[in-house]
Amino acid sequence: MTSAGELWLWKALLGVAIMLGALGAFWWYLMGNPVDELALLRRAEVSTGRLVDTIEDEAEDNRGRVGILYVGVYSFRLPDGQTYKASTKSPSNEFPQQASIEYLPG
Repeated sequence: MTSAGELWLWKALLGVAIMLGALGAFWWYLMGNPVDELALLRRAEVSTGRLVDTIEDEAEDNRGRVGILYVGVYSFRLPDGQTYKASTKSPSNEFPQQASIEYLPG
């Protein structure tokens, strides 16, 4: 049989474990999987892409003002032959002709 003092200690430890688990789940929700980030840091490969298109888009801000936003579309070819497209936004129509991305192979 456990005494009241030991029971209090076990309840406190259980409460701390639940709080740490909730904090870890919240961190995972906000920041993502840290294992994927570590893998990207350790095993990333770099692919260089080229600018294939620019798009002019009108965007309205929360005050109702309309501004022009430029979108640059890049095409990347990986060593295994796969092709990916990615886009980036800019307030000016000046995009570099080449861009690079880091990815996990396989």
